[in-house]
Amino acid sequence: MTLTFQTHPIDLILLDIEGTISSQRYVLDVLYPFARDRIPVFVARHPDHPVVQRALKETAERTGPGQDPVAALIAWQDADQKVPPLKLLQGLVWEEGYKEGAFKGHIYDDAHAALEGWRKAGVPMHIFSSGSVKAQVEFFQNSNRGDLRPYFGRHYDTDIGAKVEAGSYRKIAADLGATPDRILFLTDNPREVAAARQAGLHVVQVIRDPSVKPNEADAQIIADFDQLHSLLRQG
Repeated sequence: MTLTFQTHPIDLILLDIEGTISSQRYVLDVLYPFARDRIPVFVARHPDHPVVQRALKETAERTGPGQDPVAALIAWQDADQKVPPLKLLQGLVWEEGYKEGAFKGHIYDDAHAALEGWRKAGVPMHIFSSGSVKAQVEFFQNSNRGDLRPYFGRHYDTDIGAKVEAGSYRKIAADLGATPDRILFLTDNPREVAAARQAGLHVVQVIRDPSVKPNEADAQIIADFDQLHSLLRQG
């Protein structure tokens, strides 16, 4: 199956999660409160867990001596900071929550329809999200649309680089064996739009909130995935 974005041939699609295929409110209203309550309990119950030990060690290295690492982790989450040791523990406690059935990963209906169509057409799809790869996999395994793990090839998080840096997208392209100008990236974040475009990717910004104005006048904007039909053709 050949994909064409406007007049440009596309070999694969790279997707953001939060704000693009899933609601930002799901993270802020469901996942973050759960992690805030569970991280102190999980750390106390599993002091010998290797991931817990690694997260606490990395936190102490960042905060310095005399600081409560658990309090620092909670403060980072309250400030919505994507700090590696916090992401490690979030992944662990969210895994527990999914297994307990406390919540399901949220996928927009229009996004799921597009993903399903691309999968049936054999279009390679990959994920680049600020959440850890572990958290991404748990999210898709336990989504409100069932187990979506087979839909995606590779998962990338900020271990490969910041999402607002062009070099991160070049690394992803190289890892996938693709040239940047044959990749279509979908995200809601204008800084990610700029970085990906600088790296040579084709980008569509997803702005679901009509009160949000685009930062780049020439950026391709959609309000939902249904509007991709006029931009992305299969043939």
